[in-house]
Amino acid sequence: MTLGKETEMGLKELFKANAEDYMLLSFLADKLEAAGKKEEAKILREKARVEFGHARGIFEKLYLHAGNSMLNEFTREEADEHVSEYNNVAMKAKAEGHMDVEAMLCAYAEQEKDIAEATKRVSAMLNEFTREEADEHVSEYNNVAMKAKAEGHMDVEAMLCAYAEQEKDIAEATKRVSAMLNEFTREEADEHVSEYNNVAMKAKAEGHMDVEAMLCAYAEQEKDIAEATKRVAKAL
Repeated sequence: MTLGKETEMGLKELFKANAEDYMLLSFLADKLEAAGKKEEAKILREKARVEFGHARGIFEKLYLHAGNSMLNEFTREEADEHVSEYNNVAMKAKAEGHMDVEAMLCAYAEQEKDIAEATKRVSAMLNEFTREEADEHVSEYNNVAMKAKAEGHMDVEAMLCAYAEQEKDIAEATKRVSAMLNEFTREEADEHVSEYNNVAMKAKAEGHMDVEAMLCAYAEQEKDIAEATKRVAKAL
């Protein structure tokens, strides 16, 4: 049975959202790992894998019904829209004085063109065929460093003062991660789950009970992801 227009459009948006969430959670987990927050990083990676599973499941439904035409559509969007958007944002960055961002995006735009060309070639070959470190922690480093200095252990003092600076960097990094997690949690809880249910209802109305069942199950897991990231953000 061919997917209805509303169901197909909804699934495509959910696929993009899940792919984005997977990448964001994975990147944030890397940042937490680098900051020494291994337990929190582990939680985010577990949730990222769930998002990956959602993206994969939705992709399979789309591919089942759309097949290789998805690649043709991707190639068109990559060439006509994606590259244009890169250049658009690059110009805005330039106008606002962010020359480094402009240079990065212009370079990426060229790579996007190459991706579009590559997928176009593949399509043809296929026969038109995604805690803030606590203040007291840094303070304690400095406190012990001062004691070491008072007792004549200059090497220990130097080591701890250097470590204290690194702790400040970790605090800033985890603070940024926490802010991003809070935003992610809000979007996940308020928007993402609602969109799942919305598309599920469209699928049901168009007779795709298998898609409805899949999305309703995913919506429950999305709630769990929102709760988990909320806990991680609080723990930071």
